[in-house]
Amino acid sequence: MRRSSCSLPRLAIVCVVVVVVALAVLPRFTGVFVQATLADIFMVGTFAIALNLIAGYGGYPAFGNVVFFGLGAYATGVAQANLHLPFAAGCLAAVVLSTLVAVAVGPLFFRLRGHYFAIGTLGLNGAVAQLVTNLPLAGGAKGLSLPLPAGTPATIATFFYEVFLVVLVVALAAALWVDRGRLGYACRALRAGDDVAQSLGVDTLRTKVALWAMSAALTGLIGAVYAYSVNYIEPPDVFSLGLSVKAFVIMLLGGTASLLGPLVAAFFVEGAVTLTQHYFLNYDVGVLGLIVIAAVVFFPRGASAFVRDRFFARRSGTAR
Repeated sequence: MRRSSCSLPRLAIVCVVVVVVALAVLPRFTGVFVQATLADIFMVGTFAIALNLIAGYGGYPAFGNVVFFGLGAYATGVAQANLHLPFAAGCLAAVVLSTLVAVAVGPLFFRLRGHYFAIGTLGLNGAVAQLVTNLPLAGGAKGLSLPLPAGTPATIATFFYEVFLVVLVVALAAALWVDRGRLGYACRALRAGDDVAQSLGVDTLRTKVALWAMSAALTGLIGAVYAYSVNYIEPPDVFSLGLSVKAFVIMLLGGTASLLGPLVAAFFVEGAVTLTQHYFLNYDVGVLGLIVIAAVVFFPRGASAFVRDRFFARRSGTAR
């Protein structure tokens, strides 16, 4: 008997909804440490999902995508600290600024391919970080202090836990829309080559810019929430390539162009790194290195492809 091809996606979506609902009520039963740990996982998971839009679905390795994280952090920082605007306005400014930058530089950067594109995004990140460092409005090299949110440590932790969770759900919805919509079909054509995509009627440049703009908007939004949660930002922290490397590891471990792979990998990688930082200080980088080695050796095409090949391929074979 042949199974419907839509049964698995529907089952996966139902499972995600159940997990999100469980996570939404979890703060009632947990303390500050658990909420802060999960908030970090949500943040890194959102970063990886956003990166997967341009690097996984689009096929462009944007190693410097952290530039939008930094832009989002400083957009909300300037909006709150200097312009005295509310947090929501800062988030909106972060999304708008990040999207505009991606749309502005996209047509130029998409003339590059492969490692040339990766190097170009690294250069963009370095240039923007240097610009912010020398910008008095952004606090310069001294950094920028944001206003403290009102409330007790417990209520503040719950607030940011819920905000990070909402942004994660938005990122998942955007990834689902890309994966199941017309943009996803255009991305599959792009991975076969620009000539193939154009022969199928795909506007290749518009598709690439749209993917990068979505990725930039989500990355900028999560940067805005991060800035308010830590109350103090400086260029080396929010434009750090370490965060970009971690997001790439998570995306590759979960599987490129995978809908849920980056999220599942984020729980594993960031959870392991955070717990190592808490109980075995200064060993977190070593743990991340071991995860990278294990991912390359055991899951060269990502954990999602490994599970699909080992489990669902057998299952579909026996169902025939």
